Amino acid sequence: MRSAGKIGLKPWSLLRRALGGPGICSKKTSGWLRGERYSRHWYDLAAIAKTPYFAAACADQALARTVAEHKSLFFVEKDAAGARIDYFAATSGQLQLIPTGASLTALENDYTAMMEDGLLALNQPSFADIIEQCRAIQDEANRQDF
Repeated sequence: MRSAGKIGLKPWSLLRRALGGPGICSKKTSGWLRGERYSRHWYDLAAIAKTPYFAAACADQALARTVAEHKSLFFVEKDAAGARIDYFAATSGQLQLIPTGASLTALENDYTAMMEDGLLALNQPSFADIIEQCRAIQDEANRQDF
């Protein structure tokens, strides 16, 4: 099951990496992006979700809580109002992988730039397809009965 555990780190690691906050995308400043090539995390997550290990990893409560605990200790962040991000909330039905508004636009622009720069192989999914896949992941994770 080692492979499932390694695969499972990606969605729960997006607790820290997700645009607009660690798994709670609406909390940071609108249009905020941590840097270039940041959309690769959503691209990776959509690809990983197609593996046979993903469902088990996503449903692994112990893994989710372990990652949330690690992030709480080593990657403390605050939301736009200055409140500390609650990583554990994202493990209990409040995971938000999909940003909104200007933040979503910034993410799409970043993905477009990656495609234009040839950083991804040919015939890659559209940004809309990636976001829909990530929305399905978000919804599935939020349905987990931890």
